[in-house]
Formats: sequence, C-alpha cells, structure tokens
Amino acid sequence: MDFIELLKALLLGLVEGVTEFAPVSSTGHMIIVDDMWLQSEQFLTKYVANTFKIVIQLGSILAVVIIFWKRFMDLLGLRRRSEGQAA
Repeated sequence: MDFIELLKALLLGLVEGVTEFAPVSSTGHMIIVDDMWLQSEQFLTKYVANTFKIVIQLGSILAVVIIFWKRFMDLLGLRRRSEGQAA
C-alpha cells in the first residue's frame, strides 16, 4: 500500500467519523466522497472496497456503543441500579 492509498483510507475514515454524530447520513457521505473523488474501486477490487467501507462503519458503530453503553443498558433494562441512585 503506497502513501496515496493510505491517505484515501484515512480520508474515508475521517468522513465517516465526522458525520457519524451529525444528523446526516454518514454512510451516504462516505459513499459520495468515495464515488466522486477517491474512487477506491480503481486501486482496490470492488469487493475489497466494499469490505473496507463496512469495516469503517463497524468502527463508528462500535465507538457509539462504547460511548453510550450505560444508556443502552438502561434502555434494555439490563443494568442494575445502585441503591443510592434515583429511579
């Protein structure tokens, strides 16, 4: 992998990460940026490019789950409340 390919991968990850918490489609923005400017399918095969996009999205989803872990557990009713905590 040369420097340009690494830079393109970094840019795709940056677009996904920045737009993840915005009220816009992070996946849509990543696909648009890739199709218009980066064209990762030219230096990667179609399947490798799509797999790379999926892995980037999984990383963003994992980051959201880690940040909001306590809220998810409360929402599902799986977290025990301590006695000093109000209901």
